[in-house]
Amino acid sequence: MSKGQSRKEFRKEIKQPDEFVVQSNRLLAWAEENPDKLKLWGGIFIVALILIGAYGSWAESRNQNAISSFYSAAEIYRGDQWEPALADFEAIAADFDGTTYGKLANLYAGSSALHLEKYTDSARYYRLYLSDGLSSPAIEQVARMNLAAALTGAGKPMEARAELEKAAKIDGPAGPEVQLALAKNLETSGSATEAVDAYKAYLEQAPQGAAVAAIQAAVVDLGGTLPERPLPRFPGNIEVTQQ
Repeated sequence: MSKGQSRKEFRKEIKQPDEFVVQSNRLLAWAEENPDKLKLWGGIFIVALILIGAYGSWAESRNQNAISSFYSAAEIYRGDQWEPALADFEAIAADFDGTTYGKLANLYAGSSALHLEKYTDSARYYRLYLSDGLSSPAIEQVARMNLAAALTGAGKPMEARAELEKAAKIDGPAGPEVQLALAKNLETSGSATEAVDAYKAYLEQAPQGAAVAAIQAAVVDLGGTLPERPLPRFPGNIEVTQQ
């Protein structure tokens, strides 16, 4: 309440529906009563604006450097130069932590390490990438499948299975490959029935896949039965029937 303003007038003011007008009136009244403080806070406000602008400029520059560094490393990666690619992506992930490309560098570091059979390092980078929540479902599915490969290489089949089961629940383009990896994991661990189910899931998702014949043989070897093939249909709605 400003000087010279009655309690009745003040109560009427705070009941106004336009909150912005109410707050503005209070601010103007305070400014009239406290000119020295206004100068002080005005100076602080200007400094704050300068700092915000400087931070924005720094953040944008940092992001541009991250992009440039990432694409340079990606060129090395595409050339199958796994050692230097891994070193570059590790540096990007560390130097540009918090940026989109710094997070994405963990994904490529994991892949580079997997190619080099550095399974523990690969698993660590894949987990860092997945923990950021940056993935689309399709990329998350591939990342979890590759994380499972790293965990398998590191001698942790149960942890690998857990990742494959998560990947299998994602509707993504790597679904058949995930099912195949899960089936092999289950078969190796002695879970024949579950392995058959996973192999059949692969056959359903990729009936024309390159590995169909081998997988059909695996199903039979594990004591499973193959799904019946649908009978052929001909023009004119004539169906072939079994006698």
